[in-house]
Amino acid sequence: MNRLVTQKSETAQWYALVNDAQFSAGLQFAEDVESYLVFMLMRYCNKPDMVTRILAVDYMKGQLSQGRCQSQRLQEVGDHCLILSGLFPMRAERLNVSVQYFVGLGQGAYQTLATAGGQGLESLYADLGQQFVALVRLLEAMRDLGPESGRWWSSGSLAGNLAH
Repeated sequence: MNRLVTQKSETAQWYALVNDAQFSAGLQFAEDVESYLVFMLMRYCNKPDMVTRILAVDYMKGQLSQGRCQSQRLQEVGDHCLILSGLFPMRAERLNVSVQYFVGLGQGAYQTLATAGGQGLESLYADLGQQFVALVRLLEAMRDLGPESGRWWSSGSLAGNLAH
């Protein structure tokens, strides 16, 4: 893509970027997975504090928690692992772990949510866990579309903190 196309809303811009990346990577996700990804990216775009988290500790705390607290912690672990694996794999190198570490941790978090029940989102979390690697490929394609396409990079906050 050589030109920047702006949409009427932030949500529409994220959907356009996700759709461009899906096309570029030759992937297609169900609407609920696509929507989850869009809103996840919007939610974490301006949260640079995610880089200070120790995801293994958060994962263990999530496993030991119950109810809503468990769901929130494990969702954050899954989301952070997905973002780090797909958009910032170089962060894993700086932490002396492999990207596969984040993939396994993220898949485990989503799969636990899929089997925990109680939220009505079990099917979505099962899809996120099963399609985690394909979602990483989508985020890689998004990253490869370049700065002219990525609102993510223009925020400066998260991208800047991950670069260091």
